[in-house]
Amino acid sequence: MNNVNLRSGILSYPLPSEEHAALLLGWRTRPDITKYLLTDIEPDLEAQRRWLLACADRSDFHHRLIAVDGIPVGYASITTTDSRAGIGAIGVYLADKTSRSGIASFNFIHILNHAFLSLGLFKIVNHIMSANDRVIRSQVMNGYRLVGVLRQHAVKHGERHDLHVFEQLREDWLQHREKFRDFRDLDGTERR
Repeated sequence: MNNVNLRSGILSYPLPSEEHAALLLGWRTRPDITKYLLTDIEPDLEAQRRWLLACADRSDFHHRLIAVDGIPVGYASITTTDSRAGIGAIGVYLADKTSRSGIASFNFIHILNHAFLSLGLFKIVNHIMSANDRVIRSQVMNGYRLVGVLRQHAVKHGERHDLHVFEQLREDWLQHREKFRDFRDLDGTERR
């Protein structure tokens, strides 16, 4: 497992299991997190357990907890949206607000290394809600290119929101990641 020393502790990416169902459900239904997500889920613990069990059988979906000193503080996923073309999407949220500034850029390095080099994806395309300024800024910092803005494209609680569309090719990430000098993936494997 990837262990990264930070000022705030050691960053790692354990696999979520059925025992994390209540934790993930609590995060996923929190208003400060779900307001930035394109979908909502019902607060159903059994459904969350079933979802976690089903994830283990999916080849198009890879997910991890984000932990600091072994304590879960967030969640990350990589979904292959077009296996033939090698296109995927990344989803991340940090539930522990005190960890956000300390690990935000580091977790994206490892996730992108994993997506492009462990899973062999060619391209990542992310859709970010317009209200999520912090993530919009981080997309550019992490080498994504803004493709455009889909006006009033998402409906959340009866309100329409713009979606910022970002893309990044594997070749662009391989050049951009040199500035970070960290070549590990979510498993801690160095991918040069």
